Amino acid sequence: MSDAACPPRPDEVEVSIFGPGYGESLAIHLGSGSWAIVDSCVLPDLLTPAPLDYLNRIGVDPSSAVKVVVATHWHDDHIRGLADVVSTCRSASFVCSEAFLKEELLMLAEAYTRCRVTTRTGVCEFDKVMAHLEEAKRPPRVALEGRILWHQVKRGSPVDFDSEIRALAPSDRTVEIARRTMAALICDLGPQRRLPVLTKNESGVVLLVNTGPDSILLGNDLEEAGIGGWTAIVQGCGATDERAIVFKIPHHGGKTGYCDDVWTRMLQDEPYCLLSPFICGSQRLPSRDDCGRILAHTSRGYITCSPALPRKRRRREPTVEKTIRENMPDLGDVPCSPGQVRLRMVPGDPRSRRVELFAGALSLERAWD
Repeated sequence: MSDAACPPRPDEVEVSIFGPGYGESLAIHLGSGSWAIVDSCVLPDLLTPAPLDYLNRIGVDPSSAVKVVVATHWHDDHIRGLADVVSTCRSASFVCSEAFLKEELLMLAEAYTRCRVTTRTGVCEFDKVMAHLEEAKRPPRVALEGRILWHQVKRGSPVDFDSEIRALAPSDRTVEIARRTMAALICDLGPQRRLPVLTKNESGVVLLVNTGPDSILLGNDLEEAGIGGWTAIVQGCGATDERAIVFKIPHHGGKTGYCDDVWTRMLQDEPYCLLSPFICGSQRLPSRDDCGRILAHTSRGYITCSPALPRKRRRREPTVEKTIRENMPDLGDVPCSPGQVRLRMVPGDPRSRRVELFAGALSLERAWD
């Protein structure tokens, strides 16, 4: 069995990030064979959720091993395939922002379902998730600032550390802002065939994963601008001494997700920074300047694939192509890579930390080479 196909040891923590160029997901081993999945993306060739494919390849049964599935927000590139993840991971609790459960989002989901454009959207995917949970009688859990979402006490040798997943965001205030945003979108719905897109992320879920003495900060797509951004989280965490050694860079490394205080007050020196690019037509994140900004804080930056990948033309039936171009004129072809960055470590042992790069993943300093 190759190293790539070997599961982590019971006493090892793993953070794997997948990002094919459009999409992002994480699989996290929390010790003792317990896993968490954060968001979902699909592999470009197999069209299956990347974290499920990975767990199966390393011999882990997701139906019993995955204890928590988290949806950080409803953007398409973070939620595709999530319904399959939730239905497969039968032992997992499903966690989302309270904004997901508001009546306004359910109304938007119904509106998208009626839309003549057949492309899959984030709200429709979430609607499928909720339908499955209702059928399986698995009520969702709500992530809210300061709430413990999952906890595992140490189970003896060789695992001698507790694990915990705690929400740092959203707050009650940002959930209410998101509700008002969705209500405004509903009011704007007219006879047009294409519905407005939910672009803001006021109520996204930010997580702090504690494994013994080590912490992992998962920044999803939270941006610094506006109420409830990174500055609010830093201020809310100001009384804690926890400084993360691993940072999932927010918003694909873009400058709107950058906050200097996060680096100085919430992270250790030279943290391990993991991210995936966002490539949609001419829009590419992180830019060269974005990479330089991150690398000014750490030499341990890693990305699932290069944002400079050439565009890959997808083959479609002519009638399908015509329908897409008529209804979604700004949709661009995106490159695809099954990239994965994998970090494994024994909590409290810096010498055990190792990063492995698979299928196009590379160090951030080489992202634009």
